Amino acid sequence: YLDFLPKVMAAETTEDYYRVMMGLAPLLQDGHTNIYPPEELLDRFFARPPVVTELIEDRVLVRRVDSASLAAQVRAGDELIAIDGVPVRRHAEEGVAPFVSSSTPQDKLVRMYGYQLLAGDARTPLILTLRDAKGRVRDVRLARGGYQDLRQPERFGFRMLPGGVAYFALDHFEDDAGVRAFVAALPRILGARALVIDLRNNGGGSTGFGWDILGYLSTAPIPQPPQYVRSDAPHQRAQGDAVFWMPTNRFGAPGLAQAQPRVFDGKVAVLTGARTFSAGEDFVLAFNALKRGITVGAATGGSTGQPLFMKLPGGGSARVCVKRDLTADGRDFVGKGILPDVEVHESVDTVRANRDVVLERALALLKQSK
Repeated sequence: YLDFLPKVMAAETTEDYYRVMMGLAPLLQDGHTNIYPPEELLDRFFARPPVVTELIEDRVLVRRVDSASLAAQVRAGDELIAIDGVPVRRHAEEGVAPFVSSSTPQDKLVRMYGYQLLAGDARTPLILTLRDAKGRVRDVRLARGGYQDLRQPERFGFRMLPGGVAYFALDHFEDDAGVRAFVAALPRILGARALVIDLRNNGGGSTGFGWDILGYLSTAPIPQPPQYVRSDAPHQRAQGDAVFWMPTNRFGAPGLAQAQPRVFDGKVAVLTGARTFSAGEDFVLAFNALKRGITVGAATGGSTGQPLFMKLPGGGSARVCVKRDLTADGRDFVGKGILPDVEVHESVDTVRANRDVVLERALALLKQSK
C-alpha cells in the first residue's frame, strides 16, 4: 500500500491511475480481488482478438478461433511462439503476470496464457508468430477488435453419447440459463444409463443455480460447507482478538436444494479443470459431499467466496473477497483447488488430434463402475 501511494499520486490520467491500481490487486494473490476500469476504458486494457489460447505441456497452443475470417490465418493446434517479436513465455511473465489476480498456480496459468495473454489496447494490433503441426513458422498480424463474423461457442451443450450416456456442458451460473437448459434436456437424461456434467469452462456466478441442478441428481439435502467472514468489532479487539472469523452458517447444516418430482439416479461423472472457478467449485464441493459420483480432470481454480464491490475514482470499481470457504469436512481448498478423483491431463498431440481425453477417461470409468 505504501509503495503504491506515490505511484497513484503520480498518475496523470484516469487510464494511468487504473493501470497502477491493476498492478496492486494481484499482490493480494486472490482470484476474487480485482480492479475494473470504467466502461469507456475497457478497450484500452481488455480488447483481444477472438482467439482462445492455452498452455499445454509448456507450449502455448491455439485452442479455438471464433471468427470465420480469422480462421483462415490462425488455426486450432497452432503453437504460439512469440507476440510482437517477444518469446511468448517472456511476454507472459513480464507483460501479463504482473496484472493477474489469482489464488493458485493453475489459475494463474489459465489467466496468463489464456484469458489475458492477447488482451490490450484495441488501437494496437498484434503480430503473432505461429508454428503449425508440421513445424512451419509464419507471422500473422491481427487486430484486437472489429470482427463482424464472430462465432459464439455453444452454450450448455447437450448430446447423447454412445452407450446411453448423456453429456451436458454446464458453462456458467451467471443466471438460470443453465438450469433451464438442463430441465429442457431432463426427459432424455432420465432415460440415460449415465450422465457426464462438464464444468471445465464454468467460471461461476450464483451457487444457488448449481444447487438447483443437484436437486435433480439426489433427494438428499446438500451438506453446507463451513463459511466464515472476518469480524473486527471493537469489543472483540478490546479482548485481544484483532481478527475474529465468524461462522456464517451452521457446520453441516442441510442445503436448500429444492426437491424435484423426478431425480436421475444413474451414474454421474463431473469433469473439472483450472477454469472451474468460484460457484463452479461450490457445485463440485456439494457434489462430493453428496457422494453422488466421480470427478475427472484437473484441479479447480481454487477461489470462491463473496467479493465486496467498491466504487473507485473515475467511474471504475474494485472488489475484495470477504468470505472464507472450506470443504464440507473442514479442509482448505482456496489457494489449492479441488483435486478430482481421477486426474487426466491433455497433451499437445491429443489437442491437435481433437481428442477430449478427459471425457474419454470419464466414459471409460462410467462403463467400468457398477
